Amino acid sequence: MKKFFLNLMSIISFSPFITQVTQEDVTHNLRKLKEYSWFNAYLENEIFRNLIVHNDRVRNVIGEFNEKRFSHCSYQKKMNKRLNAVLLNEEVRTTV
Repeated sequence: MKKFFLNLMSIISFSPFITQVTQEDVTHNLRKLKEYSWFNAYLENEIFRNLIVHNDRVRNVIGEFNEKRFSHCSYQKKMNKRLNAVLLNEEVRTTV
């Protein structure tokens, strides 16, 4: 909610978005995501693991996830779908 209000203030003042994903956000979310089997399946794949560890776009998406909603089944499906899309997109970009 805090990020929403900061972004709203940015839009009103015509300045760039204030909120940015930090390394702390990424590492915190990664620790939480490792508790779920669907995320561990990504880590078992060597290509996806490499993207999760080193790719900035993938790490940014992981950092944007809302940790308070991790336990909700519907949010896990949404995270899985979004992460899968960015991983596949980045896999194609790195192989070309």
